[in-house]
Amino acid sequence: MKILLAYALSIAIFAISAAPSNAQVIRPGTTSAAQVITAQSVQAVTFNLDFQNLSQTAGPAGKQWTVGAAGFFPFNPKWGLNIDGGLYTITTPGSSTTNATRLQASLVAPWSRSLAGIITPSGRAGLNVGFQNNSTAGFSMQTWNYGGFVDLYPTYNLTLNAKAGIVTKCAASNGYYLGAGASLYATPDFSIKGSYDYSRFNAFGGSNESDYGLHLEYRLSNAPLSFYGGYTRSNFSPLTSFHVDSTSVGMNLYGGVNKTASLVNQQRNGTLPNSNLYLGLQCRF
Repeated sequence: MKILLAYALSIAIFAISAAPSNAQVIRPGTTSAAQVITAQSVQAVTFNLDFQNLSQTAGPAGKQWTVGAAGFFPFNPKWGLNIDGGLYTITTPGSSTTNATRLQASLVAPWSRSLAGIITPSGRAGLNVGFQNNSTAGFSMQTWNYGGFVDLYPTYNLTLNAKAGIVTKCAASNGYYLGAGASLYATPDFSIKGSYDYSRFNAFGGSNESDYGLHLEYRLSNAPLSFYGGYTRSNFSPLTSFHVDSTSVGMNLYGGVNKTASLVNQQRNGTLPNSNLYLGLQCRF
């Protein structure tokens, strides 16, 4: 835990120091420099602190603490690089503690459209490669994932996303994942997100994981800080009687250009939301 707190403090200081004082607030439906993707206007940093309670069908509940950071760095108006990394620890009474690190790199291509002469963002897509190392009781497991995602912005307050990819060496098994979700912005600073993620692994005749999630997030007015909470139900097969209920709370601290922009702009023009990355539950242990 001391390592996690030290990591959190160092990243927070970096996030705040990386944010220029002339940040601009962007509102949906308006034209601004941040809607034309440039290296100067979209560079962003996000710091995250997250707690999850993992309640399983049988046995004591586990608790997961995570600290992470992400950065989005455009190469030019058509391409950018998103780096997302973090540390987490899972403790379960009567079991060994699991410590893990993760790192994900995504090549991102945003695109825009012109409506009545107004340039508005309409989506972005990308390719991901991710690595995760879990260690517990002297045993370690390295998992890799490769995939892609698409975000669509059909209206100023609705985001649709989809993702797919393959996973290697998750519990000595290979497989693939699929996911889809939708985020509705009741206000520019309050989002309601629903998601579904599916994973399939080929070991021992095959196994599946299905995750159903609902999350809320609210950004403080004119501040680079948001808070969120959520619930995820994870079902597994062929063990149909086993499931895990995950409740989470956390915060995001935004830095970089436009650090006080609205939540909808942060999630569309800044670092990638976690919904675009692979975070299967069975690969965390």
